[in-house]
Amino acid sequence: MKLLNLPEAFEQYRTLIEETIQPTVFIETEERKTSLFESKFAGDPYFPLSMEYPKNPEGQPLKLLAQINFADISKHLPNFPVEGILQYYIDGYDDVLGMDFDNGQNQKGFRVIFHEHIVSDGSQLVQDFAFVEANEEELYFPVEKEMALSFGADYEPLSASDFRSEKLYAKILANIEDNDNLVDLFYETLNSTGHKIGGYPFFTQEDPRAYGDYTDSTILLLQIDSIGEHILWGDVGVGNFFITEDELKRKDFSKVLYNGIAINRKWNRKKASGYRASTCFYLHSTNLFCAKAKRQQQIFSVRKRSVSNKSFMCESGASATKDFYL
Repeated sequence: MKLLNLPEAFEQYRTLIEETIQPTVFIETEERKTSLFESKFAGDPYFPLSMEYPKNPEGQPLKLLAQINFADISKHLPNFPVEGILQYYIDGYDDVLGMDFDNGQNQKGFRVIFHEHIVSDGSQLVQDFAFVEANEEELYFPVEKEMALSFGADYEPLSASDFRSEKLYAKILANIEDNDNLVDLFYETLNSTGHKIGGYPFFTQEDPRAYGDYTDSTILLLQIDSIGEHILWGDVGVGNFFITEDELKRKDFSKVLYNGIAINRKWNRKKASGYRASTCFYLHSTNLFCAKAKRQQQIFSVRKRSVSNKSFMCESGASATKDFYL
């Protein structure tokens, strides 16, 4: 296994960091038309005529976010299928894209479907998906263009924004907490951004698995990041799907955890009552609040993007985006 490239300041922690390494598969995109069987973001899915197409509670069709054909991926990720097609559908008519902030595993607004046995006869498959795009102008959707996917096997360490990092990286965090430059470098080094399957996630806000009943959902099924001109979650957010190891082994995708939080005024209006107490920054003005706000600002900085949100200052000097209040 190739050693990690670590900044000199973190060489003393190499053993600790490398103990967290897991395999991952990074995803590259190419804007082009795809076949029904190919791995893709957006576009038309592989879908047998014998199945009922997924819809939201209002009866509107969900839209394909991603399709992964495991025949395209090397056998690099433990417990993942080695064949079959896994699909992710979300509600493009919903301004929070089918997420349920009270129950991230509620698939009324999204759906994860696994086709274990693939039908190759095109006459048995849906060919016309015009019904999905019928009211395209009404759709909120993070992927604007159909994209074919290619895959590359790799390894990566635990990301700084993963909820487990506070415990596993406690020694590092304690030693660098008074040095803003080292803290920034820590989050930049262990940012885990990008499109991927397996490995560790990236968040622009806190990891939702740290709260509620999601701590066992440790397997990253898929991450789609705001990269390029045609993928954007809210205001430069990221979408993640998680599953437990046991569920993955059983190929049971009925309780997948879906998270697509981004800084978004619509999201804040809809859930002003609170998405997990420590995620809703407006609930606190304490030192704890300031520390969390500072951490979020450090996470945002790894984007190297221009996010045009107004800021406010905490007593400690930490800044956070004003949009959380709107």
